Amino acid sequence: MSAIRKAQVRQSFRGLSTSLAFWVSVLTVIQLSMATSTSRAQEGDERVSVHGFAHWSAGYTNNENEYGHIASEDGNYHHLGSTLYFGAALAEKVRVATQTSFIVHHEGTETSIDFAFAEYAFSDALKFKIGQIPQAFGLYSEVLRVATLRPFAELPSSIYGPTGGISDSFKGFGFSGRFELGDDSALVYDSYFGDLEVPFNAPWHVLEGEAEGEEAHDDHADEHAHSDCMHDAVGLKLTVETPLDGLKVGAAGYSGACVTDGYKRRYVFGGHLEYLGNEFFLRGEYMHVLHESSEIDALNGFYIEAGYTLFESLQLAAQYQAAFVSLKDDEFSSGPGSSLLDHQEIAASINYFFDPRFVLKFSYHYVMGNRFVLPHTEEVESQFAAGNLDLTENTQALIISTAFSF
Repeated sequence: MSAIRKAQVRQSFRGLSTSLAFWVSVLTVIQLSMATSTSRAQEGDERVSVHGFAHWSAGYTNNENEYGHIASEDGNYHHLGSTLYFGAALAEKVRVATQTSFIVHHEGTETSIDFAFAEYAFSDALKFKIGQIPQAFGLYSEVLRVATLRPFAELPSSIYGPTGGISDSFKGFGFSGRFELGDDSALVYDSYFGDLEVPFNAPWHVLEGEAEGEEAHDDHADEHAHSDCMHDAVGLKLTVETPLDGLKVGAAGYSGACVTDGYKRRYVFGGHLEYLGNEFFLRGEYMHVLHESSEIDALNGFYIEAGYTLFESLQLAAQYQAAFVSLKDDEFSSGPGSSLLDHQEIAASINYFFDPRFVLKFSYHYVMGNRFVLPHTEEVESQFAAGNLDLTENTQALIISTAFSF
C-alpha cells in the first residue's frame, strides 16, 4: 500500500472516530423525533413527519483509477451516507420542510443542508416556495439521497456528477403546480429564481498547467474540482404524466450568470423520460450545457437505464451513460490527456430487496475515459508536475452497496 493511501486510511479512521459522538447525537434526535411523532399521532395530530435515508458502499477497481469515493485499487469501504428529513404542515395551506445529509468517505466527513423551505399552496395549480429548495431538473432531483429508489450505488455521473450543469438545490423562491388535462394525464411545472452552487470537475486544467510550466500548474491545481455560483438563475421544468400508467416525459432548463467566470451566462437544457411499471422500468435523461466562457464550448451528458424485477424481490438492471466536453481550444482535444474530457460507462446490477425500503446491491462497471474516474489527485498532480502524463483510460469496478429508508 502506498504512503499516500496509508495516510488517507489514517485520516479516514480519525474522521470516523471524531464523528462517532456526532452520529450518536443524530440517532438520539431521530429517536426523540419519532417519539414526538408517535405521541402526536396518538393524539390525532399527524402533521409532523420524520424520514431517514442511508446507504453504504464499498468497491474495488482493477487499476490506480478511483471510482469516485466508492472504489479504488486497494479497496474502499468508507463511503457512508445518512440523511434526515423533517416536514410539517403548519396549517391547511402551509408546509415547511428541511433535510440534512452527512457523507463519510476516505477524505473526511461532509455535512450539507439539502434544503430548507416553506410552501404556501394557493391551490393545486399554484404553490409558492421560498428558502433553499431542491432544483427542479430531471427525474431524481427531489430524491437525490434516497438510494433505495435507484438501481445503482450512485446516480449517473453524466447528469448528476460534477458536470457544471445542475445543483442539489437553489436559494431563492419559486412557483409550482399541477394541472389535470383529462384522460388521466396531467401537466406538472416548477419554476424558480435565485442562486445555485453547481459542482464542476475540470481535470483538463492540469494539461494547461503542464503546457504553461510549473508556475501555471500550481495556479490550476485548485481548479480541478470546485463549485460555480450561478447568480440570478431563472429556471423551468415541465413534466407531462401521460394516460399510459407509469409513463411521463418532460423537459427542463435554466440560465444563470457564473460568478466564478466573470458573470458570463451559462445555459442548461435537458429532457427526461420514465416508464415505471410493476416489474419493468425504463429511464433516460439528456443534458446540454452552453457556456459563454472563453474556455468551454459545450458539455453534453445522457444516460439510459432499465431494470426488471423477478420473484418480487430480485431486480436486474443495466445502464449506459456518457458525458463529453467540447473545448474552444483544440490543443487539448486530441493526443495525451484527451481522455480527461470524456466519460462513458456500461454497468449491470443485481439487487435484492428484503423489503421495498431495504436493498442489497451488487454491480459491475466498465468505464472508458478519465472525466470522473482517475487516480487520486495528489498522484495525478505529481505525474503532471514531472511531465509524465500516463493515464489508464479504461477501468473496471466491482461495487457492493446497501440502502434503507424509513
